Amino acid sequence: MARIGREHPIHHHHHHHHHHHHHQSSRDSAELEDRDPSVANDETATLKRHKDGRAPRSYWRQARARRVFHGWRFGILCASAWAVLVFLINLTATIAISASSRGNHDVLLEDQCDSVSKWNTGLHVLINVLSTVLLAASNYCMQCLSAPTRRDVDKAHAKGSWLDIGVPSTRNISIMSRSRLAIWCLLGLTSLPLHLLYNATVFQSVSSNSYVVATVHQRFLQDESCRNCTNGFSRNDTAEEKPETVLSDSVVNQIPEILGTLHTEGRQGKLLRLSVEDCRKEYSVHVNPKRSNLLVVSSKPFDPLETQMFVPGSYIWDIQEFNATDIERKDLWMESNDSHCVGLDSAGKESCTSDMIETPDSWTVGEHWALYCLSQQAVGSCKLRTKRSLLIIVTAVNFVKCALMFYAFLNMQDDPLITVGDAIASFLEREDPTTRDMCLLSKPDFEKPGIQREPREFQNDLRRRWKDATSKVRRRFAYAILVLAILTVTFLALTMIFGNRYKGSNGYSVQMRPGIEQLNTQNMLKGSWDVLDRNLIIVNIPQLGISLIYLSYNHLMTAMLLGREWTSYAEDRKGLGRKGLRVSRVPSGEQRSTYFLQLPYRFSIPLMAMSGLLHWLVSRSFFLVPIEFYDPLGQPEIGRDNKPRAMLGMGIYPLELIVVAVLSALMLLTAVGFGFVRHRASMPVAGSCSMAMSAACHLNEAEDPDRDTASTKIMQWGVVSVSDEGIGHCSFSSQAVQPLVVGVKYAGQCSNKVI
Repeated sequence: MARIGREHPIHHHHHHHHHHHHHQSSRDSAELEDRDPSVANDETATLKRHKDGRAPRSYWRQARARRVFHGWRFGILCASAWAVLVFLINLTATIAISASSRGNHDVLLEDQCDSVSKWNTGLHVLINVLSTVLLAASNYCMQCLSAPTRRDVDKAHAKGSWLDIGVPSTRNISIMSRSRLAIWCLLGLTSLPLHLLYNATVFQSVSSNSYVVATVHQRFLQDESCRNCTNGFSRNDTAEEKPETVLSDSVVNQIPEILGTLHTEGRQGKLLRLSVEDCRKEYSVHVNPKRSNLLVVSSKPFDPLETQMFVPGSYIWDIQEFNATDIERKDLWMESNDSHCVGLDSAGKESCTSDMIETPDSWTVGEHWALYCLSQQAVGSCKLRTKRSLLIIVTAVNFVKCALMFYAFLNMQDDPLITVGDAIASFLEREDPTTRDMCLLSKPDFEKPGIQREPREFQNDLRRRWKDATSKVRRRFAYAILVLAILTVTFLALTMIFGNRYKGSNGYSVQMRPGIEQLNTQNMLKGSWDVLDRNLIIVNIPQLGISLIYLSYNHLMTAMLLGREWTSYAEDRKGLGRKGLRVSRVPSGEQRSTYFLQLPYRFSIPLMAMSGLLHWLVSRSFFLVPIEFYDPLGQPEIGRDNKPRAMLGMGIYPLELIVVAVLSALMLLTAVGFGFVRHRASMPVAGSCSMAMSAACHLNEAEDPDRDTASTKIMQWGVVSVSDEGIGHCSFSSQAVQPLVVGVKYAGQCSNKVI
């Protein structure tokens, strides 16, 4: 039965005059302050008081409530509550989006790219906070589920094998019941792809506009009506005069409307006036979300009989179109085309390159000197989108997680051995005969076949390092994943930075964090909306790596800190080693209870924060941007298949990747560094090995009568007795212990003589 003892002290103590038994503390935990003062300390006492043998219902309710608000049970309850919160957020989002939906790629927001980018960033921060805490919560539940009970441990020891106590374990799979194993596996399977799927649900798309450039005389805007703008243009007229100007059919039909709009908006002052240099910069982009049609105002003297006019009798020298779907052209304005510069070219035809941005003064249009430009603002430039099918999958996975956690919470009735303190308490209350006479054996001894039972000499090399409590496999796996991440990320970042140096065109070498307009088409995947789903997943695959880093790192640090807690009971300086056991259930006597399992908050919280930051940085470094194409009038371009034309831009930002590499390297150094920290006391390192823990818990004969209550007192580990033959015995004990002496042999109880 659950022993009900004093609560875990909250820092402020309340002094009530309760009628408690002598060792019942008056320090109550805040949430249970109002409990019935007449509750006796022992359940059996209560049972005796009722003739029919049943305690009043309120008593059981309180006993149960007090179990729930302690240790791992409360931890699982908190984990489940978080899972429910995330589920409700996801469910609300899914329902809201489905209700207002027009298709599978639902638009959440359409606005200027800067504002959409901010929203995108914010949402990814939220997504990564929610899923990082959810990953940690799942890991907590998995560790509780894999913890063995004392019965499991006894069975294993009888067979000569051992189980893991206090760490997330795959070794304990053999003893899990089918239902528990199923929950454990499902929690693991739903944890890994969590960030991957969740980060893929929200993404940004950008529009790229086709536009028309009209080179006009200054009088074009001074004229009240758009002179001769509405004349029907035919391509043949223009082709004879200017063979290089070939307009597509669709644009020829739109030109009267485009010119009319430019004329009206220009006269109303709605067009943005740009210097020649700015004009070039604004328009020499691969993806053009901000700007639309353009007037280039020329200073060439006007001759009314000018035969060079695009349309006789108008003020328009020339008209050219630039199609956004022709995204391959490196610099749409300066690329030479059939040894002929297109658009705003320089007087010297051979120098039609992007270097011309540097020398805008010499800029002419044909022989027309350009004075300035008037640019039309495009309508919507970016959209924040969500993928509804993925959102539904995430919500479903989330629901499964909630169900599993609640099932674990309700169905784990017996108290498993979750912390070191649980194990010590259990082995002291009921001795484990299989590990007698082995008090100096540590985990490595139990990993070898054939355990030696003869007394061992104490050498002072027992002051082990933190890493000795962990298995080689666990260490190597954690380090390997980090090294792999660092190498991959560094390689990608360097490729992005130096690979584009030679490709010219506004490369990443110049701009470490290009805006969406500077998307470099060399780093793009060509494709349409149809391949979006697959690529949304592909681009988020690095998230899997970060989830693995978190789990393996968490497991490694858990094992190290377990070793630290274990040896802390052997510290002999200033009585530091003397303290109550830290248990995961309702504490009794001097025992302490915590909600964390093995990683103290000062380790687990920074680790979660670091993990969340890495997930977010990765979601920033690998991006997927669908590009939607619009014609000069702002209507979607329709392809041959009668669907809107689009393309997928997939890119990598090297700056974030470098930060990821640096942080991963820091994590690696930290883990290796902690591994080399020496324990403060000489004591065999039990690690997570149940046999090594059991070997350290054999009381001497003098203390044996108090076996039931020994574990509720202040504990310490050391020499408890020496036999006539001079062979010592060490154990956890609530009585005074002696430090070990180098060169003396220690083993189990031979005819014990108390010190």
